[in-house]
Amino acid sequence: MKLLVLVAPMIPAPGEAPADYWSNTGYATRVLLCRDDRLFPAPFLRRVAEELLGIVPDEIDGGHTPALSRARELADRLEAYAEELGID
Repeated sequence: MKLLVLVAPMIPAPGEAPADYWSNTGYATRVLLCRDDRLFPAPFLRRVAEELLGIVPDEIDGGHTPALSRARELADRLEAYAEELGID
């Protein structure tokens, strides 16, 4: 192999558990699920977010591609997250 490119990667420390990654890197963990997602159904993601991350996900209407079907609602939610953290 001559080149390895990591695009938008999650890079844990050696031996670091995936569940510890976010708190160890100083990021708050958020999950935004789409209630009508058929690829990752809402009940599945609710369970996984609780079991693996210990959080209750936020929810919006729409399917698996909210950037296409619910662009305004998704943008509003992301802007609200940024405001909560004081990010411009």
